[in-house]
Amino acid sequence: MNMLELALAVALLTAPPDTFELPNPGAAHAVLAPAVKWLALEWELLDPREVDYLKNAEDFASDLKLLQGRFGELHNAPRAADANFFPNRDLVNDLLAFNRNFSDSVNNRLELDMVHADEIRVIM
Repeated sequence: MNMLELALAVALLTAPPDTFELPNPGAAHAVLAPAVKWLALEWELLDPREVDYLKNAEDFASDLKLLQGRFGELHNAPRAADANFFPNRDLVNDLLAFNRNFSDSVNNRLELDMVHADEIRVIM
């Protein structure tokens, strides 16, 4: 794959669907399908399990329109790997339980400790 093929793949994927028709999708498929598929995988427009897309020359135009539509919907979406930045469900549940228990203990202390009531209200 050379830079021209990659530049054409970027132009094809970023164009809105139905903006142009490929006059000979079979000829374009032979040259552009590997670059378009690689770029679609990199941009997470295609899942690695979707191996059938961009495989056949006769389906190249419809597959390209599908990917253009996905680009229009997902171009501002975060990458799937960004989900790894968040803690797992068990840790979140533990932290929420801790917060609830702390809040309850501060509320209980407010009922008993009138001397420090102003400070406890600030904590809450």
